[in-house]
Amino acid sequence: MKSALALSAVLAAFGLVARSALAAPQMLGVVASAEPVPMHCANGVCSAELSALCLEKERALPQDGTPYDALDPEKLSLVVTASDGSLSTVPASGLRIVSRRSQVAIEVSLPEAVARKLGAVALAVKVAPELALIPAPVAGDASPIGRADVARARDALATARALLAQDKERVGMAALMNRLINALPGDSGADPIVADRAWQGVAGVPAEAASGDPVVREAAQIYRSCRLGLAGIWPSGLRRCLEFSHDATIGGLNAELWQIVGTGS
Repeated sequence: MKSALALSAVLAAFGLVARSALAAPQMLGVVASAEPVPMHCANGVCSAELSALCLEKERALPQDGTPYDALDPEKLSLVVTASDGSLSTVPASGLRIVSRRSQVAIEVSLPEAVARKLGAVALAVKVAPELALIPAPVAGDASPIGRADVARARDALATARALLAQDKERVGMAALMNRLINALPGDSGADPIVADRAWQGVAGVPAEAASGDPVVREAAQIYRSCRLGLAGIWPSGLRRCLEFSHDATIGGLNAELWQIVGTGS
C-alpha cells in the first residue's frame, strides 16, 4: 500500500495528468540493461518487460498498451540461445513495443514463430544506453511529435543516463524487481514454490538468507512482504505487488530527473 501511495505522489509531483487523447503522449526512455533480459514465450508470443522513464514532462502519460517505435532501432537487439548452448546477437527487427503502467515500463514482444525461425531455445532482449521511444503516429493527431520534442527528449535522456550511473542502489533495485517480474509471468507467483524458485534464480540466494548486498537484502524484504500480503493487501497476485515496488522506484528516479532538468510545465 505504501508503494502505491508513493507512486501516486511521484506522479502528482511530475504534474503528469491525463490530457487530450487527440495529442501524442510523451516520448519515453528505456533503461539500459546491464545483462540481456530474458523473454517468456507463451500462447504464441515471446515477451519481456523493461523499465522506462518519462522524457517529456509537458506531454500526457501514455495509456496502457500505447504502441511505440524505437528512435534508434539498432539499440535494441535479441540474444538467441541455440540448442547447443551457443549464443548469438541479432537485430530486434519486428519487435512490438507498447507502454505498460503509464510511463514506468514497456513491454516488448514478437511472435513465437520468429523465435523458432531463429533456432532459439531461449531468447533475451538487450538494450543499449540512451534508447528513446516515440509514440507511433496516429491519424488526426492534434499535436504530433516534432523535431523539438526529439531534441528535448535526447537531452533529457543524456541527463538520465548520468543520473542512473550515479544512483546504483535505486537502479539496482529497479533492475532486480524488473527481472523478478519477468520471471513470474501471468499468475505463476501464486505457487510459493515457483515464486521462491524465481526469486532465487534472480537474486542467487534464498530470500530468508539475503544478508550481504544491501540492494538484495531490501529486495528480499519487499519480496517477503509481498508474499505475506497475497491473501489480503495484494489479492491480485505477487507480480502486481512487485510491480508497485518497481514503479515507485523508477518513479522516484524520474522525479529526480525532472528536478535536475528543470523544464516542462
